Amino acid sequence: MVNSQAHLARVLLVDDDPVFIGRAREAIEPLATLRTVHSGRAALSTAILWKPDVVLFDLLLHDLDGFTFLDELTRADLERHPFILCTTDGRGADTRIRPLPEWRVGTLLRSSSVHDLRVAVMQAVGCQDPLSQLWITA
Repeated sequence: MVNSQAHLARVLLVDDDPVFIGRAREAIEPLATLRTVHSGRAALSTAILWKPDVVLFDLLLHDLDGFTFLDELTRADLERHPFILCTTDGRGADTRIRPLPEWRVGTLLRSSSVHDLRVAVMQAVGCQDPLSQLWITA
């Protein structure tokens, strides 16, 4: 649970779909500090400077595919690894990201409700186990 007196969790949302961004804001902003960027390149530089606790991103980014983004993020000079939460839909819903050594990774259907999105992000914030894989498919 996020304590309002303590450090609010930081969630970096990487998406260019205004509908999904609106749902994500509704789900996340009451519980965490949310920063939104619209490209993988912007997300990489923001992650290095802002140090998010969770990176929530669309696997179908317009400037980088999600796998290239993950590759570059894992090579970035980060003080600590954020939880990576990938959104998928339609054809990509069955995609599973292979475990990244010492990284916490999960997936979430883009069509998930505000409630399910909130639960997934809060589970990611609270997850400390680097071997944990979070698969939210509700």
